This record gives sequence, structure tokens and C-alpha cells, in this order.
Amino acid sequence: MNLNQLCYFRVLVEEKQYTKAASKLFISQPSLSNSMKSFEEELGGKLLKKNGHQMQLTQFGKSIYETICTSLDELDHGISEAQKLLNQQPNTIKIACLPTTFGTVLPKIIRDFKESINKSTHFILSSKASIPVMNGLTKEAFDVGICSYKSGYDDLKFIPFYAEEIIVLVPKEHKLAKVKKVTLSQLNHQNIITYTPEIPIGETIEKDVLSKLSNINNNNKQIDEVGIAGLVASGQGVGICADTSFLAPFDLAKIPLKIPANTRIVYVAYNNSSPRSKEVESFIRFILDYDISQFEYLIKNKN
Repeated sequence: MNLNQLCYFRVLVEEKQYTKAASKLFISQPSLSNSMKSFEEELGGKLLKKNGHQMQLTQFGKSIYETICTSLDELDHGISEAQKLLNQQPNTIKIACLPTTFGTVLPKIIRDFKESINKSTHFILSSKASIPVMNGLTKEAFDVGICSYKSGYDDLKFIPFYAEEIIVLVPKEHKLAKVKKVTLSQLNHQNIITYTPEIPIGETIEKDVLSKLSNINNNNKQIDEVGIAGLVASGQGVGICADTSFLAPFDLAKIPLKIPANTRIVYVAYNNSSPRSKEVESFIRFILDYDISQFEYLIKNKN
């Protein structure tokens, strides 16, 4: 049993559907299903049952749901109080960023900043999807974000940080695996597996790739590269996604897609209407001047 399973269970009960819950949690539906299956096996009983198109608590589920909600509320309160104390410390910078950046680029940048600029700076780090990052910046929960761009966040300043290559993902025996670069026309009449358009990168793929294709099936919409790669590996279609470190565990062919190189940009973002400390201003300048090219192999192929 882990904290994620408790959080997933609460959201699933609230949303009553795996698809809606997975979207709200910014994880893939298979990841949510597998997590709940493991949770039930560990507890030794069924927590949820189907009622038409919705999920409903079993008697066993009802008995544990309130306890989980109370525990999570207490934990959230404790974390909030602890963060208030941390935020009162001088030289504190709160950063939220994409999981792929969190595990590859960000740790080295922070180490270099502390060594060359200010050793006493204290960092509070959060790994989140783009929309929670942007929402947090808007609410001033974070000082700096590393995320996608999405219109409607007028208070936020977005500055290009690095590009992620958009690729075609197929099993190694697929005919497209032998192609050096896939053209859009070669994707016509394919079963396409890509991101849900409800997230920024999915919106970009929908606009710049899928809208230019004809006669495609695009019923498999995922939250991240893990969900896309998992479906591709099981022979359910052709994937279109960013070439990130999440793909490293999968034995699949990755072929560049012939589209503009700057189709997928990751940005440094901050709230332009909020006051910023000298430490935050200094870190923003540092990260924007950083030589990101040294991380290209990590961003794509971290094992």
C-alpha cells in the first residue's frame, strides 16, 4: 500500500469512472486500473463494483473510504503547515516541473546553481503535469514552473527552454520501423495512439499532426508516453509522442516524424503579475542561460 493508491482511490470514488479519474490524476487509465487492482489484492477485498457506466463502492469499500479521506485530509493539513514554515525561510525557491525534467535536467541545474550562485538557497520541488504546474503558478503556490504552454494563462510568462522531438512509435517488426523519417502521408489509414487533447501536448499533436491526416482511427488517447508505448507494444496501433526518458524501458522502434523541429517546446514559466524575490529572479536568469544541450541524451534515453 502506498500514498498514491490512497489518493487514486479517493479520486476514483469521486469521479465514478476510470477515464475521468485518470484524466484528473494525469495518469493513464491502465496505470490507474493496475494500481487499484494491486490495492484491492493487498487489502483482500473488492472496493468498487460496476453500476452501469459508473463505479460504486462495495460495503467493504464504504468501510475504508471515510478512513482514507480523513487520513489524507490530515496529511494534507500537516504538509500545508510544514510548507508554511519552509516558505518563511529566506532564500527559498518553489519549483514545479514535468516528471521527465524532474528526473533528468533539474537536479544538475540546481546543483550548479548552488555551487556557482548561492549555496544557501533552499529548493522545494514538485513533479507535476503541465496543467497543475500552470494552476500552481497562477495561485502563487510555485515560483518557477517547467511545463508546456497553454493559452488562457494570461498572468504567466512562458520562455522557451528546450524542444522534445515528436516521433512515431511502432513495434520493431512494423513496416514503418524500416523508414528513416515518417511523413504525415504514411500515417494515413493507421490506428493512431497518442495523447488526449485535454492536455497541452495532446492539443499540439491534434492541431499540428492529426488534423492533417485522413481516415485514421484515434480512439486510444493517453496521458503520457508510458500509456502510449504500452498500447503500441501490445500491437494496438502506431504511437505518436515526444521522445522522452519514459520510453527507455520499451523495446520499440522510434522513428522521427517529418514535422517542424519546434512543434513540441518545453517552457520555463513564472507568474509575471506576482512579486519575485532576488533569489527567484537569479534562478530564472540562471536556468535560461543554462546549456541544455548537454542533457539531450538524458531527456530521451535515461535508464
